[in-house]
Amino acid sequence: MEIILESILKNDGKGGWIIELKDKSTGLVEICNNLEEYEIKLEAMSAVHGGIFDKITWHNENLNPMQMDDFRQKMTAYQEKYKDALSQDA
Repeated sequence: MEIILESILKNDGKGGWIIELKDKSTGLVEICNNLEEYEIKLEAMSAVHGGIFDKITWHNENLNPMQMDDFRQKMTAYQEKYKDALSQDA
């Protein structure tokens, strides 16, 4: 069975964004208020499947351009954090 985790970017109603994380195989849904929460909940959700999943899909449900830009900037900074950590392990 293919394990797909779905990440949906949504307007939080307060000018910001949230990520709705959904396990397509179990129907479990988690709401993440930032990327740190997303990382924690993603790890917990994948642990149900032995830490393995086939793919993560991303969708933008209703973010305006400013919210999308904010998300992209934060995701870029988050990725840089891990890029540095990975290069130190090499």
